[in-house]
Amino acid sequence: MNIDSWLNQLFHSFAKQHKPAWLPQRLWLSPQQKVEIIRELVCPLSKK
Repeated sequence: MNIDSWLNQLFHSFAKQHKPAWLPQRLWLSPQQKVEIIRELVCPLSKK
């Protein structure tokens, strides 16, 4: 399974989540931001 399809699946599971009312907006990451963070973590590993 390649990294992009894995990230896409992850993105779709994140996209279903909604911000809880009690959570401040600045603490809530959008699906896009989560994917970016994961990509930052994963890509250095996959480049080795």
